[in-house]
Amino acid sequence: MERNSGLRAIGRDRLVLLGYVTGGHFAVHWFGQLFPLILEPLKVALRLSYVQVGALTTMRELTTGLVNLPAGLLGDRLARHRTAILSSALLAMGLAYFIFGMASGYLYALAAAGLVGAGIALWHPTAMASLSSRFPEHRATAFAVHGMGATVGDTLTPAVVGLLFVLYPWRPVMALQLVVAVLVGVPLWLGLRGVFRTHAAVSGGGGGQAAALGEFLRNPAFLGMALANGLMNTGRVLVMTFFPLYVIETLGYSYTGVGNYYALLHAMGTVSQPFLGYLSDRLGRKWVLVPAFLMLAVLYTLVPLASPGIPLGIVVTLIGLFFYTLTNVTAAAIVDVAGSRIQATSLGITFLSNSMFTLPGPVIGGYLVQHYGMGSVFYLCGALLLAAAVVITPLRLYRGWGR
Repeated sequence: MERNSGLRAIGRDRLVLLGYVTGGHFAVHWFGQLFPLILEPLKVALRLSYVQVGALTTMRELTTGLVNLPAGLLGDRLARHRTAILSSALLAMGLAYFIFGMASGYLYALAAAGLVGAGIALWHPTAMASLSSRFPEHRATAFAVHGMGATVGDTLTPAVVGLLFVLYPWRPVMALQLVVAVLVGVPLWLGLRGVFRTHAAVSGGGGGQAAALGEFLRNPAFLGMALANGLMNTGRVLVMTFFPLYVIETLGYSYTGVGNYYALLHAMGTVSQPFLGYLSDRLGRKWVLVPAFLMLAVLYTLVPLASPGIPLGIVVTLIGLFFYTLTNVTAAAIVDVAGSRIQATSLGITFLSNSMFTLPGPVIGGYLVQHYGMGSVFYLCGALLLAAAVVITPLRLYRGWGR
C-alpha cells in the first residue's frame, strides 16, 4: 500500500518519462557498445593500423563534441520537441552501423564513426535535462535509473554481439542495426509525445538564459568538475578502445571471450548505479567521487598485471562498479551548479568540454601501444583517474540532504 502511494506521489507523467527514457538509453548503449566490438573486424577487413583504429574513436568523440552544444541548446529552447531529438539520436546510430556494414574503405568507416558520435550527443543532454527538471530532489538517483538502462545494454550487447559474430558474418549483423533503430525509435516517439507537449517547456527568455549561462561558465565548481569529468572519460574511452584489442591480440581470446569480459565490465553497474546515486544525493557528491576515482585508478593499472581468466575477470568486475556509474554522479554535480533554464545546455557544454579531453586520447593510446606495448595505455588510464581525484578534492559541491 505504501509503495503504491509512493508511486502516485511520483506521478504518472514522471514515471512514463523515466520508463521510456531509460528504455531508450538501453538502445543508445546497445549501439554504443557495438562500436568497440567492430573495431577489430574493421581493422582486419580494411587493413588498418592501430593509429587508424584510434582515429575512428577520435572521430566519434569529435562529432560528439561538436554536436553536444547545439543539441543542449535545442533541448532547452525547443523543449516541446524533445521527442524528435531523442528519436533522431537512435536513427542516426542505426544508420551509422548500416554504413559500417557496407563500408568498403576507411572514409566510410570514419563517416559512420561520426554518426555514432552525433547520436550520442543528441541523446544525453536532452534526456538527462528532462530527468533533472522532473526529479530535482533526487537528481543523481534519477540519472542512475536512466543509467541502469545503459548498463543493461552495456552488459548484454557484448555477449550477444560476440556470439552473433561467431555465428554470422559481421557485416550483415551491422547493417541490420538500422532496423533495430526504427523498431525502438518509433515506440519512443509515440510514447513521449504527450509528456513533452504538456510539461517540458522551459521558462524564461533568451536573455535570462544567457545570463545564467555566463554565471555557470565562471563557476569554479563547474570548471573543476569539467576538468575531472574530462580526465575520467578519457580513461573510459581508452579502455573501450583498447581493451577488446588487448583481449583478442594479447590474450588470444575469441569474440565470445571479448563479449564475456565486456559483460563483466558493465554488469555490476546495474547494482552500483542506484546505490551510488542515492549515496551522492544523501551524503554529497565528493563522498562518492573521490574514493571511487582513487579505487578506479588502482584497478586500471591492474588490468595488464592480472592473469587471464578468473584474476582478470575479478579486476574487470570491480572496474564495472564504477566504469559507467560515475558519469551519473559527475553529471549530477554539474547540473547542481546550473540553473533551471540551462540544464540541457549545461550538459551539452559539459559533454563538449569532455570531448575536447577525449579527442586526442585514442590516437595517443595507439601511439603508446605501438611503441611501449598494450600495458602502457592502462597505466595512462590509472594516472588520469588519480589526477581527477586530486582536482575534485578542493571543490565546493552539493553536500547532500539537509547539509
